[in-house]
Amino acid sequence: MCVTACSRDLALALEPGASTRVYTLGSAKHERTLDPSSAEYSELSSWLRQNQSGWSRLVATPPANGLLVSSGRFHLQFTGRTALVTTSEGVFTKDVAESEYAFLLADATPNTSLERTRER
Repeated sequence: MCVTACSRDLALALEPGASTRVYTLGSAKHERTLDPSSAEYSELSSWLRQNQSGWSRLVATPPANGLLVSSGRFHLQFTGRTALVTTSEGVFTKDVAESEYAFLLADATPNTSLERTRER
C-alpha cells in the first residue's frame, strides 16, 4: 500500500457565487444550502484551499453515510475521520479531524444563512 508516493494534489474550489448543497446521509436525510455570503461557505472555501494536497485514490465503494457537500464540479463527503471527494478524475480520500468540518454539522436557526429544506 503506498501512502506518500500515491498521494496527489486536487484543485478544489467552490464555484464563485454559486450556492452549495449540504446533505446529511444515513437514516435521517436532511438537505440545506450554503449561501455564498455565509460564514460556513467562506470556511468551507478556506478548508478546500488548505486541503488541496495529500489525496489518494479510493479503491473501494464510498460509504453511504456522513455529510455530503455538492458543489457542481465535485462532491465532498465527510464521514468520521475521512474526507472523500468525487471528481471527473475519480474518487479520492484523505484523513481529516472531525473538528475540521464541525462547522458544517451545526444546525441552522431561522435567521442564519443556512436554509433548511424539506426532509427527504
